[in-house]
Amino acid sequence: MADNRGPNGEGLLTTLKNLKGNQRACAYTEPMWGIPYNLYAPLAAVYMVALGLTPLQIGIVEAVYFLSQTVSAAFAGVLTDKLGRRLCTLIFDSLAWGVPLMLWAMAQNFTWFLWAAVFNGMWRIPENSWGLLYVEDAPPDQIIRLYAIISLAGLVSAFVSPVTILLRQHFSLIHLMRFLYWLTFVLMVLKFGLLYMITTETEVGVRRRQAMKNVGVFSQVWDSRRVVARMVKDKRVMLVLLLITCFSVMRSINDKFLPLLLTDRLGMRDTMLPLLNTVRSLAMLALYLTVVPRLDLRYFRKPMMMAMGIFALISFGLFLLPGVPGALAVVILGVALDGVAMAIVYPLMPALKMQVLDREERARMLGMLTMLSVLIASVFAPLAGLLSQTNRALPMLMQGLLAVLAMVVTARLAKLGLNFDEQTA
Repeated sequence: MADNRGPNGEGLLTTLKNLKGNQRACAYTEPMWGIPYNLYAPLAAVYMVALGLTPLQIGIVEAVYFLSQTVSAAFAGVLTDKLGRRLCTLIFDSLAWGVPLMLWAMAQNFTWFLWAAVFNGMWRIPENSWGLLYVEDAPPDQIIRLYAIISLAGLVSAFVSPVTILLRQHFSLIHLMRFLYWLTFVLMVLKFGLLYMITTETEVGVRRRQAMKNVGVFSQVWDSRRVVARMVKDKRVMLVLLLITCFSVMRSINDKFLPLLLTDRLGMRDTMLPLLNTVRSLAMLALYLTVVPRLDLRYFRKPMMMAMGIFALISFGLFLLPGVPGALAVVILGVALDGVAMAIVYPLMPALKMQVLDREERARMLGMLTMLSVLIASVFAPLAGLLSQTNRALPMLMQGLLAVLAMVVTARLAKLGLNFDEQTA
């Protein structure tokens, strides 16, 4: 049997069992977000098409979503420091998920999805505050495993996806999705309130909130230009920014345009999409219980290169894949490999972000890093939509090229190295 122990000899499940304080609260409540999300997510794109949206309109919605993330990310660090990690997470999780879930549940046309995208893009604010609430007081050598645990919680949640297949056999797509969105709304709102009640503010959070007590939010956002200037001068931060941007666009393409390729070009039924999600989750789970606990941030190059190489291989394969018998088996294999790559990238990417950013200014730097990333990514969303409208396979070609670029960036970042003596979590 494979040993699933990390660099310090502690297994992933043992780490989960021994979590305390904020780490325990964040990890144990995460399935209340992940379970309902994985019920509706596999069918979100085809739901939009069922309500009359074209691939180009879906791309425009994605662009608005990215632009909303850009604006939100600019305020994320300042609001996290001003309100504190806990309160900021409560308020903006509710706005970023509660409001759009209601809009999706009642959606009638393109306009409803545009407004939902505006609110949903605010999730970049609680991403900042929740992430710091989760890892800020944790030992540095636990960070990769802490992010792996959250991904593991998401994986366990993803195994509910087949339930959607069963429900789809008895309900129309639109009626089923409206029900799932309302169910998700109830569970997520409960999760946000519970998390606020059982967590405490981090040490850095207390200091930053006190420092921001008499400081205006807009003045601090304006002052963040100094933070951006520091980041731009740091080659490692800029390389991590480019790496994050590549991966963000790749996942956007995969989530929004791969389902359209599979259903339109390959003739796959929409009921198969949740099953593919489960296949991906099984592959990820296998990695999380064997390989991921062994990952060491000091040696990120090989696993990251391997993951991006897998993404490139899958993307080019889907681009070339004809709609012939036997294609389904290839798709299932590709989805499984996609899960392998995601299991590697998901814990490494946020760990890299935390490593290259200054400890005391981490909240604002995280916000600015995210802002720059989604601003760049927003350009690609309508382009991917236009490509999909022309040929359903073309977004896969774009995804493959981005994966190759990410490999080049990873090699360059590894050559510069990560200085663990300057600062860590």
